[in-house]
Order: sequence, then C-alpha cells, then structure tokens
Amino acid sequence: MSDFSYPTADTGEIAMVIQKWGCPITEDDLRPPKGLKPEVVQMIYACAITKLTGLTIMELEDSAERSLTVIDEWQLIAPSARLHVLLYHATRVAEGAGIEDFSMMDLVSPTFGRTQKILSAIINFGKFSEECSPFIEGLQQQYTKASEERDELQQQILDLRQKLETHKAKLKADEPICAQLSVENQGLTAKLRNLYEEQNAVFQEAESLRMERDNLVMRRVGIQDEISVALDTNARTKARIVQSPERVKRIIATMADNVIEERRNMTANEAKARALKLKLDTLAVFEQDVQFNIRHLAALASEQESLDASVAKLAKAQADLEKQLVIRNELHLQQERAERRKANAEEKLEREQNYADDQRAKSQETIAKLKKEFEEMSLERRDNDQAVEETKREAAQIERKMAEHLRQNEEEMTKLLAEYWRLSHQTEVYMETLANKLGLDLEGVV
Repeated sequence: MSDFSYPTADTGEIAMVIQKWGCPITEDDLRPPKGLKPEVVQMIYACAITKLTGLTIMELEDSAERSLTVIDEWQLIAPSARLHVLLYHATRVAEGAGIEDFSMMDLVSPTFGRTQKILSAIINFGKFSEECSPFIEGLQQQYTKASEERDELQQQILDLRQKLETHKAKLKADEPICAQLSVENQGLTAKLRNLYEEQNAVFQEAESLRMERDNLVMRRVGIQDEISVALDTNARTKARIVQSPERVKRIIATMADNVIEERRNMTANEAKARALKLKLDTLAVFEQDVQFNIRHLAALASEQESLDASVAKLAKAQADLEKQLVIRNELHLQQERAERRKANAEEKLEREQNYADDQRAKSQETIAKLKKEFEEMSLERRDNDQAVEETKREAAQIERKMAEHLRQNEEEMTKLLAEYWRLSHQTEVYMETLANKLGLDLEGVV
C-alpha cells in the first residue's frame, strides 16, 4: 500500500467523517454484505475529491463530456469516461494520502478491508490538510503581499527614476545660477571683509574723537569754572584793593585775549563736533549698508543651505536609487527564474499535451475496440437473455414442482400426525383398560 503510518479508522468514524464532508451515507453502507456497493463507494471518493481539491462531481462529469464531444456517439462511452476521470482524480487524492496502488478495481469491485484502509488514509490526509490549511493560507497571503510589494517597489523605482531625472535637469539648469551666486558671494564676502575692517578703523577713530571731545568739554567746563572763580576772586579783590588803571587794563587785555583764545578753541571744538557728527551720520549710513549686506549674506547663506540640502537629498535619492536598482536586479533575476520555470512548465505542458494526444489516439483505438467488444457483448447478451429466459422457465417449473412436492409433503405430514394422535389415544385407552384389569393405579405411578 504505502510507507506512511496512519491509524485505521472503524466504519463508524469513517461514516461520520464522510457525512461531515457532505456525503449522505450510513455505517451500514460500508459493511458487507449490504454495503460496499460500487456506486456508493464512487460517491464517497467523489465527495473526498470535492473536499480535498475543490472539484465537484458535476465539474468532473462536464470535463469528461467536453473531452468526448469530438467523438461520434459519445453518449455510449460517457459513463466509462466519467469513471476514468473519477479514477484519475481519486488516484491523485490517494497518492497524496500515501496510497500508491489505487486502481479501477477499488471503484468497480471494492472490498471491505482495502476500502477501509484507503478511506482511513484519505481521512488522515484530510485532517492533516485541515491542520496545515492556516499555514498554507498564510504562505499564500505572504506570496500575494510580496507580489503587491514587488509591484509597489517597481512603481516606486519608476517614480524615483523620474524624480531623479527631474532633479538632474533642475540641477543642471541651476548650475549657471549657482556659479554666478558663488562668484557674487565671494565678491560680497571680500567687500564685507573690507567694509568690516574700515568700520573697525572708523569706530576706533570715532572713539578717539569722542574721548577727545569729552576731554575738551571737561576742559571747557574746568576753564569756565576757573573763569568763574577768577571773576569772583577778581571781584572780591577789587572790592578790597584799588589797583592802578594800567594794571587793570593789562589784566583786562590778558583776560580778553584768553576769552578770544577760548572762543577760538570753542569754535574749533564746535567745528570738530560738527565734523564728528557728519562722520557719525556717515557711519550710520555705512552701518545701514553693512546691515543690508549682512541680511543679503544671510539670504545667500539660506540659499546655500537650501542648495546643500538639495544636494544632500539628491545624494540620498541616488543612494535610494542604487538600493532600488539592486532590488530591481534581484526582481529581474526572480523574473528570469520565473520565466525559466514558465518555459519548463510550457515544455512540460507541451509534453503532456503530446502525451494526451497519444492517449487520446489510444483511447479512440480503445473506444473502437470497446465498441466492437460491446457489439459482441450485445450478441452474447441476446444469447444470454435467451438462456436466462430458458433458465427462468426451468426455474419456474422447478418452483412449481417444489410447491407440489411441499403440498404433498404437507398432506402426508398431516396424515401421519392424525395417525400418530389416533395411535396415541388408542395406546392410552389400552393402558387404562389394562390397568383396570390388573388393578394398577397409573396416576400414582405417574
């Protein structure tokens, strides 16, 4: 039978499982002499095929009839073709269950022990398939998901390639602008450096001028204080002493000269203050220009950062593209393997078709032979029918003779029973008469 090890189920368990599979049978249908009819066994195998392969008996019969439509008078061999199709699929199921020697005899002339072993193996295989169905469904779902992911990756590769081409075109179009902005950036950087140095020099000069102005203001305040003190002192001195007019004139002339000198110094300081104010205004304008240049440089730096970010994105996109190219190469390899498998499958299909054509030719020859045998069988059947009719007549005659013989036996049995009872009664009467004459008590003896 097979090298597989499986428990042999009893008829009750087999009937229960087959009923669950949708086949209306009972336990008696699997036990001889009432059970094990070929049509019931064929129905059980058809139900097992439906359960394990999903092919219904209608589909099997339709496929068998479609394959015979090219033959004239195919209705004559349709039952045999349907039986062969059932045998083919039942053999597949049996081989899956580990039964290697399943044959037509298991369908047309089943035996109890062999049928029990085959059904036990098929039921064991069905339970194993049910246990493995979640794993198989998971594998199918993973295969479907992998196929969808492969399609998505291919679409992503196309999108990334288009984006890369767009980035390359944009980068190539931005190269002159980037070069121009780089030259302008370098010029503005050098100009800003020079302006920064000039600004430091002007700031230092302005700081020194500011310190000098503060010193002059403090000096003027000190001089004014000294003049005030001198005037007060002069007034007090004039009030105490009487000076000569010449000396007073000299003092006044000296003080007038000092005042003129102070006014000249103040005028010069005011001129310097106005010059410093002009320089400060110029520095404010220059500072505004520097701030504008700083903002422009910040904008350029932002553009440079954007450009660097774009370059980084481009590098990342190139890396992703390389990864996608690797994945695409792997997918191409898988596709090539699938194409090779497809070619092998097509070659195998072609061989199978050639084999099917050969088998079809052989089947046609077999059909012709079967037609001839069928005709011979028809002739033999007519002869057999005549022999059967004659046998039936002989059987009827024998039955009539048996009935007559039974009737005669019954009549003889009735006569014998009547004679037996008559003799028994006479024996009892004779015993009683003899007992009475001999004076014996038969009731006490009894």
